[in-house]
Amino acid sequence: MILPIRRETVVLVHPPEAVVDRLRAVTKQGRRDGLSTSQGLFMGKISDHAFDITRILDRPENFLPQINGTIEETSSGSILFLKYTLQFSSKMFVTFWSLTSAFFAIFLWFIQSNFWLGLGAVCALAVNLIVTHVNFQRQYLISRKLLHQLLDK
Repeated sequence: MILPIRRETVVLVHPPEAVVDRLRAVTKQGRRDGLSTSQGLFMGKISDHAFDITRILDRPENFLPQINGTIEETSSGSILFLKYTLQFSSKMFVTFWSLTSAFFAIFLWFIQSNFWLGLGAVCALAVNLIVTHVNFQRQYLISRKLLHQLLDK
């Protein structure tokens, strides 16, 4: 089972302090506890050289990426190391249903000797992972674009 994850390195001409200031200006501090109608683009935690944020939405989205970043200073600006992953609850959901489908396939193939139902369970596993990756990719592109627009100002 492969969960979606994206990594990215961004080189900026801004010093780390300016990057942190830009992030703090549009980020509501605190943990994500449902939908928010507050001002800002992101919600999460920001420290001097790292951050852990997600986009603020007005409707539920199961495949919204969590953005973990570290900021390192360079002689001409800064480097951001970004990692986009599924939120914990979505990881648990995908893992549970993937393992369940895999166990059903094994049970049906080897215990019940039913090839076709086992194949159906494998197809359910594949559909689960494909839907996860497609929806994560869609939300990743939106979050990435928003973050880059913020950082490239």
